[in-house]
This record gives sequence, structure tokens and C-alpha cells, in this order.
Amino acid sequence: MPGFQPKKFTDIQQRMADRIVARSDLTDLVTGGGVWTVITAVAREIDDVYFQATNHQDIWDIDTAV
Repeated sequence: MPGFQPKKFTDIQQRMADRIVARSDLTDLVTGGGVWTVITAVAREIDDVYFQATNHQDIWDIDTAV
């Protein structure tokens, strides 16, 4: 079973945009628009959580701990 694999920011952002378009009447999102700005902000926070989780995992790994 593979270990924890964090997603990239752009993948998180695109998945969120795809889901919003699929579940609403929106057909297009504009860079800099209100919805896109919220998607980007949330995706950045999720990316930060992945970054911190990866660091936490490295700290507790007996083979890579410093």
C-alpha cells in the first residue's frame, strides 16, 4: 500500500473548479473572478496542510529524522 501522496496545488485548484462547474449552472470560471479567487484561496490552504503533513511525516520517520 503506497504511503501518503500529497496533491499539487494546481491539481487541487482544478479539481475544485471542475466540481463547482459540474454541480452548478456555471459553465466558465474567469481567472481573477470572485469564485476563482475563493477556489484559489482554499486550494492554497489545502496545499499548505499537505506541506505540513509531509513535513510532519518526515520528522517522525526513523530513517529521515534529523
